Amino acid sequence: MQGSPAGQVKWYRLWWSQDKECPVCNNRIDRESGWRVHRIVQKSDDGKDSRSNLVMVHPNCHKRIRSLKLKTAKPAPARGL
Repeated sequence: MQGSPAGQVKWYRLWWSQDKECPVCNNRIDRESGWRVHRIVQKSDDGKDSRSNLVMVHPNCHKRIRSLKLKTAKPAPARGL
């Protein structure tokens, strides 16, 4: 889905809604830093792929979330949204 126009719009809106920042480290997410999309509630626990259940994080931050079993939450909405 990421390669489709609808998928690209979904990821762009997710990125924009986070004010373009990783909620784990609060640093900017861009093409150079890379990103992973993380489900707040995992699919195995009936988590959905809706934007309300997704956060965009850096690859290293995603590894930390997974290895340390950190809880994640949606960041506050970006200004103007």
